[in-house]
Amino acid sequence: MDRVEMIVNTHGLQEGDVVKYYGCIFKLRDKRVFSGPRDIECDPQGTVSFRTDLVHWEEGSMPLGWAETWSIQGNSRATWRVIGRD
Repeated sequence: MDRVEMIVNTHGLQEGDVVKYYGCIFKLRDKRVFSGPRDIECDPQGTVSFRTDLVHWEEGSMPLGWAETWSIQGNSRATWRVIGRD
């Protein structure tokens, strides 16, 4: 994994990216693209989601049960802090 530090919109995320969010660190996997009418209405590129593997959980961030099953999703207007990339 290459250590990087960048802000990326959801469409720029890739499987294998490591994302820091609310004090937790997640590795992205299982990318899905949704392009139904409602997705396209909100963003012509649709909505993207990823399942995640929890890499690090920090006390006081989000509940551990949430972090263990967290998904990252959004459209091109949502941004994420990528700290690593395969």
